[in-house]
Amino acid sequence: VPTHQRIITSLHGLAKLSCTQGNHQRAEGLLQQALTICENMLPSEHPQRAETLREFIKLSVIQGKDEHAFGLATE
Repeated sequence: VPTHQRIITSLHGLAKLSCTQGNHQRAEGLLQQALTICENMLPSEHPQRAETLREFIKLSVIQGKDEHAFGLATE
């Protein structure tokens, strides 16, 4: 597994932990980092890229940012 994919997986785990602890701002930053890596390193159809986007959408809904979630979902 390439290093960037391991980093993305680690960022996902840290984001989920942060979200569970109620630190949504930290989770958002971690998912943004993961999404940036995905966009730069993975093809658009890669499953890890889709998973990162899905996690970002879920977090946006939790935060009450429905409009932002909808925008991400339609990308």
